[in-house]
Amino acid sequence: MRLFFIIIVAILPALLHAQSTNDAGETRCRYRPSKEFVLSKDEKCFDITFKEGNRAFALRCWDEAVALYRAAKSCADANQHNRSEMNRRMRICRDSAEQELRRSEQLARNQFLQATASGLADDAQ
Repeated sequence: MRLFFIIIVAILPALLHAQSTNDAGETRCRYRPSKEFVLSKDEKCFDITFKEGNRAFALRCWDEAVALYRAAKSCADANQHNRSEMNRRMRICRDSAEQELRRSEQLARNQFLQATASGLADDAQ
């Protein structure tokens, strides 16, 4: 039992280091609200919120973009056409997020299969 704990203590730092380096390829959303958006006191809520939503969308920050589009949709100066456009953009954000998730799952699956095939090839030699 002691030997087991000694082995775990010896291997744990290496496992933690490997875990932290695996996240290196993962990209995180780097969206920060613009100063103009944060300090805006303009009555035209829709326009500035819509522009900020587009900026979040361009940065591929789907959740933030959906939240901003939803906020723009509920602005008092948004007309029916603007509201339907925000619904369409929120749907595009959701679809983009799902596609990105599928792409990352496929990449992980391919890496697993390549590692498995490499291991089998090494065993065959």
